[in-house]
Amino acid sequence: MTPFKDVWLAHQRKRWLRHDVHRWIRHDAHRFLPPGHKYRLQSGFDPLDFILLLEGKANFNRNQPRVPKGNPDGGQWTEEETGGARGSASRIRFASSDKPELGRAAQRTIAIEIARRLIEAYRSENILNDIFGGKRGAVTVTTIEDTHIFGSNSSSPTYSPADRADADRLRGRYLGTEGSIPRPTTAGQMPSNAFYHAETTLLLRAARQNGGALAGKALEVFGDTKMCNNCEAILPFVGKEVGNPTVTFIDPTGKRKTMRDGKWLD
Repeated sequence: MTPFKDVWLAHQRKRWLRHDVHRWIRHDAHRFLPPGHKYRLQSGFDPLDFILLLEGKANFNRNQPRVPKGNPDGGQWTEEETGGARGSASRIRFASSDKPELGRAAQRTIAIEIARRLIEAYRSENILNDIFGGKRGAVTVTTIEDTHIFGSNSSSPTYSPADRADADRLRGRYLGTEGSIPRPTTAGQMPSNAFYHAETTLLLRAARQNGGALAGKALEVFGDTKMCNNCEAILPFVGKEVGNPTVTFIDPTGKRKTMRDGKWLD
């Protein structure tokens, strides 16, 4: 009896793939297979099989070197030459070595885009957008040892009793602390409300997940809204309370603001 998986896959292929799909795949696609492979595209072939062949069935390796541009065989998979007809001194350069390294600006742009997509997924999973697609509150995200940690404000359905308890304790310490940071006369006034904003929530959650402190950490925190004035006043205090990590906050425009030792560095 044919396994259900094979029956389902055959049904999906018939349902979604054109009968003449081969006409939309380049005639020399075989060049992207490992050297010496005899596979050729023909009318009626299964394109999914070809993809599987590339990805794993033919020991496909994305990092395998290719002949560089300007060579008659440019783009084809190759082995690094060690001798032969072209001589031991002549060696084909790895295609990967021709690629320029990303600059700092490009790396930052990519990081912002990754964070934006993470936040969008978090909002979608937790229904943090209204019926018109507008944002419900702010969301922040950072990554510690391949773990994504999100922050949200106290009006969010993702805000937990543990979040509120930590924020309450931190606000209490702040109100009893003398120093240069402006302090309200009552707990409900600004800037104390920032203890319940997404930026503070993220730092408190990160500390909880890392043994209660973030000492020695260097974090980049991405947010999908601009930081408010109250957060600017409160966050240096929050940073010192959770172990004094170096934290760089990055808003949707790419603007960066870094804090450490209870003050902003820029």
